[in-house]
Amino acid sequence: MSFPTFCAKFIHSDGIVRLKAVNAIIRMVEAENPPLRLVLGKSAYSKFCQKLDLFNQELYAWESVGLATNFTSLFPPYWSQYHQCWLSFSR
Repeated sequence: MSFPTFCAKFIHSDGIVRLKAVNAIIRMVEAENPPLRLVLGKSAYSKFCQKLDLFNQELYAWESVGLATNFTSLFPPYWSQYHQCWLSFSR
């Protein structure tokens, strides 16, 4: 398909898509809780969902490695009981 033929398919929608985008952006800006990202259009929405799926797959694949770095106390679990007891006698 030539470029002029391709463009002719959209000649009647000139400006309509831009107007829809502007209205969506205005609605987002005026929203009480606006989104961090606004995905406009079906193809962009589809691509964004695919990216999120890949992100989630990677996140879950490395979950155990990431969570293994969680903070652990330097003191044994019973230490806080002894510490509280010591504080009560030291006053």
